[in-house]
Amino acid sequence: MRRRRPACRAKGFTLVEALLVVMLAGLLAGIALPGLRQVVLGARRVDALAALLQLQLAQERHHALHRQYGSLGDLRQPERSPAGHYRLALASAAADTFEAHAVATGLQALDAPCDRLTLRVAFGHAVRASGRDGGADNDDAANRRCWRQ
Repeated sequence: MRRRRPACRAKGFTLVEALLVVMLAGLLAGIALPGLRQVVLGARRVDALAALLQLQLAQERHHALHRQYGSLGDLRQPERSPAGHYRLALASAAADTFEAHAVATGLQALDAPCDRLTLRVAFGHAVRASGRDGGADNDDAANRRCWRQ
């Protein structure tokens, strides 16, 4: 008597199993990506902070030598932040005061409450502000988050 072998089960995944895995991966990506985007935007904000602080140092050197603050050309400072995520501008520069802005460009403009960082220095006192769309109207808590203080 011969023994019959049991029928072999096919090995592999069924279409339903594959679809469940794809749906689960999509769900996890949908949950994780917005949080990841905020982390990336916050990390790129350091580019603006470094550029504004470098600009402040250059302004103080220029003020010590010439008794007034200078333009970006006088300071030989670029109009872009080191990594290029922000455009730098001097709104005003006088004998005892200057105001500098770092405005987010490209995808960094999605950094909603912090897409514009402002540094005002008047008579040796620095004020840091942040906001959207040309204004620096964030409250103190938002400013601390934007400037990471």
